[in-house]
Amino acid sequence: MAKTTKSIPLGIRNNNPLNIVYSKKNNWHGQLKGAKGRFTAFEDMMWGFRAAACLLRKYINVYKCNTIAQIVAKWAPASENNTTAYINFVCKQTGLKDSQEVKFGDTTVMLRVMGAMCAMENGNEYNPSNNPSIWDAMYKGYIMARENSTDFASINDPQVDDKQSNL
Repeated sequence: MAKTTKSIPLGIRNNNPLNIVYSKKNNWHGQLKGAKGRFTAFEDMMWGFRAAACLLRKYINVYKCNTIAQIVAKWAPASENNTTAYINFVCKQTGLKDSQEVKFGDTTVMLRVMGAMCAMENGNEYNPSNNPSIWDAMYKGYIMARENSTDFASINDPQVDDKQSNL
């Protein structure tokens, strides 16, 4: 039986897998104009992951939210979410402790964190580890954010030989 559009999570339908809230101040690459509703929408899931990675980079490098507990508390505040459950889910999925330092430039750790957040936001069926098309979009989006690029084809990533190794 095929899934109906409404049964597909909003984050997946919007190509916004970490559910970034829409803001007039943001002009993300690949963002669709005229957002309807609370969350922004993107042309392609890769752009949604790139925007999420850019926000995570700012959390880690600017706001100094560099542990799972700090990142999730800012991303999914207790006023709107069960933040404790979110933190526990990300820790279980990644194998990281809630107080463990996360560095934005650590590709393996960041892909694990983003993948876990995607699964938390949309359901485990949409976990990038189990879905090659979501994995590919996440990887490309993160690498573009890490390299401050909008062109995946121009990125040379010497740190990763096989994008699915160590995950």
